[in-house]
Amino acid sequence: MSDGQNIRHLLIALQRGDWGALIDSAGHTETVNLLQAVALEASDEIVRQSAAGALGALAELGTPGAVAALLAILTGLDRSYASDIAAFYLVGCGDVRAEAMLLKILGSPRYKGHISVVRALAEAGDPRALEPLIDVLNNSRLPTRHELVRVLGDYDDVRVVFPLLRLLYHADERVKAAARQALATFADKRAYGMLIEYLTHHDFSARRQAAIALGVIGSKRAIRPLLRMADAEDDPRVQQAIHDALRKLGYEYAAHSG
Repeated sequence: MSDGQNIRHLLIALQRGDWGALIDSAGHTETVNLLQAVALEASDEIVRQSAAGALGALAELGTPGAVAALLAILTGLDRSYASDIAAFYLVGCGDVRAEAMLLKILGSPRYKGHISVVRALAEAGDPRALEPLIDVLNNSRLPTRHELVRVLGDYDDVRVVFPLLRLLYHADERVKAAARQALATFADKRAYGMLIEYLTHHDFSARRQAAIALGVIGSKRAIRPLLRMADAEDDPRVQQAIHDALRKLGYEYAAHSG
């Protein structure tokens, strides 16, 4: 098959989403360049995503130039899920150049492709994504925060709890629902014990938010530690949070006298 015939074959496969045909084209010299051009220039979003996905498959196969093409897509596109697809494959391909570029993008919120890298690393559970992910969720201008909130629950790190608590009061119902689900996921992790420890934190705001989180999570396991802290707590704001949490857990608290 000539290069011209291969290009026509490849374009038809992209339009149909025929991944087998796309991968079969990997041996042709023009395939990677053509897929990169399609991903960057096509007006059809589905075709863009198909091109990025095909390049990702080629990167996993070790096709020369595929990683560089994915990096070009990641840093060259704006408002396209093709960028997310490129980041996903770059995270998983194990290429040293890709990792270095991903970390460079991760360290700069102004870098095009930043959100895609954060999302891809967070989906993979990479701890390096946690702080940038929290920063992204604190950005009130981001319209798709609900798509990122759920991944916080997969981290065994108490730092995810306080951002999730703030999002429980978000105006977008999708964000609130995702935050509740993420908190419930967090409750099933061993990191739940870390949240109990925060009830004795030196900072009153940490103690207060820990109590609120335990009430929202809804596990009866929290009743006993909350009761232990109820009478020992001096700050009225934290006391109120503890009482509210106990009430949500079905326990009506009465302070001990004398």
